[in-house]
Amino acid sequence: MKFRSSQLLNGCVAIIGVALCVPGCSGSAGGGGANGGAAGDTSDGGSGGTGAGGTSTGAKCETPGVLTPGPAPLVRLSASEYRNTLRDLFPKMAMAAVDLTIPAEVQSEGFLNTAESQAPSPNVIEAFSTNAQSVAKLAAADLAKILPCTAANATDEATCGPKFIAAFGKQAFRRPLSADETTRFGSFLKDASAKWGFPVAVRMVTEAFLQAPSFLYRLETAGKTVSGTKAIALDNYEVASRLSYLLTDSMPDADLMSAADAGKLATVDGVEEHARRLLKTDQARKAVASFHAQWLRFEKMDKLTKAADLYPAFNATMAANLKDATTRYVDRIFWDEGHTVQSLLTDNHAYVNKTLAPLYGASSTSTDLVWSEVNASQRSGILTQAGFMAGLAHERNDAPVLRGIFVLDRLLCQPPPSPPATVNTVLPPLTSASKQTTRQQLEASHSTPMCASCHKSIDGIGFGFGNFDALGQWRTKEFGLDVDASGEFVSTDDLDGKFDGAADMGKKMAASPQVRACVASQWLGYALAVRRDDLDACMVSPLVKALESAKGDLRELVVALVKSDAFRHRPVAQ
Repeated sequence: MKFRSSQLLNGCVAIIGVALCVPGCSGSAGGGGANGGAAGDTSDGGSGGTGAGGTSTGAKCETPGVLTPGPAPLVRLSASEYRNTLRDLFPKMAMAAVDLTIPAEVQSEGFLNTAESQAPSPNVIEAFSTNAQSVAKLAAADLAKILPCTAANATDEATCGPKFIAAFGKQAFRRPLSADETTRFGSFLKDASAKWGFPVAVRMVTEAFLQAPSFLYRLETAGKTVSGTKAIALDNYEVASRLSYLLTDSMPDADLMSAADAGKLATVDGVEEHARRLLKTDQARKAVASFHAQWLRFEKMDKLTKAADLYPAFNATMAANLKDATTRYVDRIFWDEGHTVQSLLTDNHAYVNKTLAPLYGASSTSTDLVWSEVNASQRSGILTQAGFMAGLAHERNDAPVLRGIFVLDRLLCQPPPSPPATVNTVLPPLTSASKQTTRQQLEASHSTPMCASCHKSIDGIGFGFGNFDALGQWRTKEFGLDVDASGEFVSTDDLDGKFDGAADMGKKMAASPQVRACVASQWLGYALAVRRDDLDACMVSPLVKALESAKGDLRELVVALVKSDAFRHRPVAQ
């Protein structure tokens, strides 16, 4: 029997019927690889957007000291949050045995959790319905694994049912059920039990909970307006959910829910206490790694392909090692080594084994990736990791345009506009017979006024990576010609000027307030599930100050973020 239990609860249909189930809810139910093109490819180009403040991350807050709430769109659980929440909601069940259907997610500025990209579709609705049926069926197979009480007979069932509704509902919705919800779910359980028996009724109610908007979305409709402001302070349970999904990628744990019950998350100190507790967990390491993978576009290292005639040593093992080494590098910098923005951009280490050692001019006999010091004159932080450079490259040659756009968008928060649709960005492949380096080819192609206006800033940065080929290996010549890796920052807030190669560029960026502001903006946008254009300087500037006070410590940036007004408040509906 296939139950559509979400349709039985007072006509409440998950996703489509959010407005029917959540009156007064503000906001909207919103919901190209680097290796395939030729050297002129701009498929990774910017959206035409701007950084925090609408123009750049250097914008100043005009109303310091005034409480500024962050944007609060209607946010659906991301794919990873959904999986993890189901795992933690049913800790006694073998959730790995459930074949969940997860629709493909849409990136927005590289991130997968942005509310505006979460528009519901028939496929999404059907997937959640199918998943709810599968999970509920498994739960009903052994009620002892989900019920908070014994239900051995009809008398037990009559008393256990309401306890199940209250306990499971609170976990699923990440807050206590309202009186109306308790009545509706309770009546549904009682009626279904009378018709089909208690186990089937529990199955149907479980399925209904798993399709309810309060489970699938992070609804924020409580809280009180702060006197004299246009901000609403999130209630304790809403803060708990924001905190937990940012730092653990899942629902609040028992300690966090207990703190919400006790009203301890209404204060900055209470939020900080639990933020620091959660940051010590393994789940936090995974959650932070997920942010890094999206911010730094690690998907560019997926499905790497390189030309066999130019890179005969490249194979599937090397591709996997390149991504693993880069991922582990960033994790280690954040948690164990340096911890700072400066370290992320200047550290001269890499994870190396016998497969990757030749790319770094090193030697190794280990099959395991080992944290190793590399040439500081050649390597400087994340931007010169071999895997990272290989991801931002083509099959045959490096990609200065992709590399330049990455820096502008992800580290300076100044994404360039996409190229006009009429422009052909495909260039002929270079060979030794071309008598040109990649830089020379692009300089000729981008010399026209229509191209030069944008490519002056893109190429000025991208050419600085010229010493790294399509595998991220250091080189001084390309097709027998000398590589020119000089570069220049143009039209930035505080970096304008020339530099010599990627290592020099990394050092200059490490000292840049614009870079620190951009990093803070990336974290805040991700935490609130919004685009950077939805942020303003008054939301970002307190985080930048905290980052500077902590001498660039990225862990302290995260703590400052969850303590901020923007994170703990939402705007009054207009």
